[in-house]
Amino acid sequence: ITIGDLWHRRLVHPGRASLDAISKSFLQDCNNAPSATCTACQLGLQPRLAFPTSNNFTTAPFQLLHCDLWTSPVCSFSGFQYYLVVLDDYTHYSWTFPLRRKSDTSSTLQRFFAFVHTQYTTPIRCLQCDNGGEFLSSYLREYFSRTGVSFRLSCPHTSPQHGKTERLIRITNDIIRTLLVHAHMAPEYWVEALHTAT
Repeated sequence: ITIGDLWHRRLVHPGRASLDAISKSFLQDCNNAPSATCTACQLGLQPRLAFPTSNNFTTAPFQLLHCDLWTSPVCSFSGFQYYLVVLDDYTHYSWTFPLRRKSDTSSTLQRFFAFVHTQYTTPIRCLQCDNGGEFLSSYLREYFSRTGVSFRLSCPHTSPQHGKTERLIRITNDIIRTLLVHAHMAPEYWVEALHTAT
């Protein structure tokens, strides 16, 4: 095993460019690069094949909203178990709504649509979400049909089609955890951190 391989393992398998930068600054004794192939990196960092890039684009706010629901592993002290995230495709502005039950999704979205209509006098043209049961309710479908909102579902088991909200949820959850750790707060206060993170 070379010194380069040893430091590659100790520094949690960074890429070659990162290890070169670190070795120039801090590791003067590391004059040889790690081996070209690291079996652990090949197996542990293997991503899925890339998903085709979407050719859809929006030209104004509220033309397309992305929506998803996240389930918390910890119930908040105020009784919330979920949060709904709504992301505007054009502005990338997001809204989050803590929910006690998945079935609250329909009424929350209807209130949000009324808020947008009243505050921005702009109709929402399209809503895209995954195939979660909370979005497939007959009440919600009837509401979309009545108001003329186009309702799109991603294909089952294709989270990359829903990548914008998936990434937003991941980033939001990272911020929530960081805020709670920094404040020495219990995980049950995630709703308060959610409002700040949003």
